[in-house]
Amino acid sequence: MDTVLYVGHRHPSRRSFVCAMAADGLVARTTVPNNQAGAEQLVAWLHRHAAPYARRAVGVKATAVCHVPLMEWLAQTPDLRFWQPTWYVLNPKGIQKFVRIAYWDP
Repeated sequence: MDTVLYVGHRHPSRRSFVCAMAADGLVARTTVPNNQAGAEQLVAWLHRHAAPYARRAVGVKATAVCHVPLMEWLAQTPDLRFWQPTWYVLNPKGIQKFVRIAYWDP
């Protein structure tokens, strides 16, 4: 069976919320600052959790155009390009309930 790690990311303000799930449930979740250091922490976190999976799918919640710089940077980062993840921009309305569960939103 092809194992896939699904990673979701949203950045409501100063911190980004990240959740990784597999078909059998939650793998891990974290928060990182919304800056360059946080993006680098996110890449290191992904390496720790994504290595055992055959494929990786990364979804970023669309927030006007605020998600574009991070997504572009992540897509061009050599450490992640090696894995050739599939990238998705997610409609906020379509993922409201998932966000509450995965990211412990109030």
